Amino acid sequence: MSKVFFASARALKWDYKESLPGKLERLIKKIDFKKYFKKDEEVAVKTL
Repeated sequence: MSKVFFASARALKWDYKESLPGKLERLIKKIDFKKYFKKDEEVAVKTL
């Protein structure tokens, strides 16, 4: 089964790090992509 990471799109403050792009950036930094994906492998990111 695939592992799913989640970040809420809800912004509680008018601040970049609370926006969806800011949350996505933090989430990407936390994930060790080398553990899950090979170099040049395409990855889908679903945003709502």
